Amino acid sequence: MRPDFAIHPAAAGDLSGLMALYRHLNPADPLLDDMTAEKRFSTVLAQPCMTVLTGFTRDIAVAT
Repeated sequence: MRPDFAIHPAAAGDLSGLMALYRHLNPADPLLDDMTAEKRFSTVLAQPCMTVLTGFTRDIAVAT
């Protein structure tokens, strides 16, 4: 059983949930196409000495 809220380092598989979260929080921002979003996210995740923490409630991204 998973806890109701969990925090873990972001991974490539979290991108779609994070994109949905960001669209919810900033609906007026322009949309990125999937390829651009994946490239930028992988660049962020590959930075040394940097960890993006992501909060999930029941497998839904709710914080970063």
